[in-house]
Amino acid sequence: MNVIAQKIVEYNPQEHGFYEELVRLVICLGSVGKTIELHATGYSKKFKTRETIAIQGKEGVSGLEVHVFPRPFYDRLLSPSGKQAEFVRVIKRPINPSSPKHPIFLPNVQVMMARLVGDAFVSYYERHLDAVEARWKEKRSEWPEVWRFGWAIRNACSHDGKFHFSGLGSKPVMWRNLTYDFNDNGRPVLFDDLTGVELILLMEEMDAQLRRPHPVDPA
Repeated sequence: MNVIAQKIVEYNPQEHGFYEELVRLVICLGSVGKTIELHATGYSKKFKTRETIAIQGKEGVSGLEVHVFPRPFYDRLLSPSGKQAEFVRVIKRPINPSSPKHPIFLPNVQVMMARLVGDAFVSYYERHLDAVEARWKEKRSEWPEVWRFGWAIRNACSHDGKFHFSGLGSKPVMWRNLTYDFNDNGRPVLFDDLTGVELILLMEEMDAQLRRPHPVDPA
C-alpha cells in the first residue's frame, strides 16, 4: 500500500455540495461527545481552537483518520452577527494504530454514530438525485461507478445499515477495493466495511464527479 501523506483540506458551500451535511454531522458528533464527557466526568469544557474530533477509517479501504476542527461551528452558531467565514477544515492523515483510544466504549454509541453518518449520506444523495438523473438519465447502469456505489450505500443506510439490492439482475457496484452485488443482500456494511471517514470520502468523490464538466456529444 502506498504511503499517504498528511493533508489539510478545506470544504466550503460554494465548491462542495456535501458541505451542509458535513456541518450538521460535525455539530452532532461534537455535541454527542461533549454530552458523554459531561455524563462521565460531571463537567465539560468548550472546544479549544485547535481541538479536533477524530474519525478513524478502515485500514484496508481509506487507510485514513479524519480530524475535524469543531470550534468554528459553535462560534458561528453563538455569534450574534453570524458573519464568520463558512468552511470546514479537516486533516487527513494515515491511521495511527498506536493512538490513544477513548476510555468510554459503548456499543450503542457506535450504532448512533453510524446512523448519524448514514443520515448525512442519505441527505446528500437525495438532494442531488435529480441532478444525477438529469445528467445521466434515470437508468442506473449509465451512472458513473462512484454514483452507482453511492446508490447501494444509500439503500444500506435506509435499511438498518445492511445492503438491499433491488433484484437479481443488479450489476456489481465497486469503489476503491470494495465490490458488492446481489449476493451481499442483508450483509451489514456500516462500521463493518465503511466508517464515517469512508462515507465522507465517498461524498467527496461523488460530488467531484457531479461537478465535472459534461463531455460534449460529437453528434
